Amino acid sequence: RFLISKHTQMWPKDWGRRSREIGSGYSYVLVRAVVQELQHPSLANEQELQELRNPRGYVRPLLTSLVSAVGVSYLSRCLLIAHRNQVASSPRNRLVGFIVGSTYFSLLFSFSGWLHYSKVIEAVMLRETPFAHRLRNLALPC
Repeated sequence: RFLISKHTQMWPKDWGRRSREIGSGYSYVLVRAVVQELQHPSLANEQELQELRNPRGYVRPLLTSLVSAVGVSYLSRCLLIAHRNQVASSPRNRLVGFIVGSTYFSLLFSFSGWLHYSKVIEAVMLRETPFAHRLRNLALPC
């Protein structure tokens, strides 16, 4: 019981909710609306645009995902060398490392990136502005 309770404390409190948001497509809809607004501002004011563009919302998960993916890529290459007797510098070994690393990066960044950037989006949604109203309307069930 001690190990289970200690293990669950390592995860962020809202991890379950954030993973449901990704699985339901809610995160995609919100991020798509934010990207469209950043590309062609129409409803957001300057302060909202600055907050949404601020790299603090996504750089930390981006860098940790990238560094972790490089490590997993090299680990997968080492496992192939050990179990399949492949040459370390062979194109097949490098291709497998690239595929494993890029897949790991994509999955890890999509979850950790949303976990961090969703806080930025929610802070914008709490305001009484036209863009915040539009984001809140996207969040309503059909």
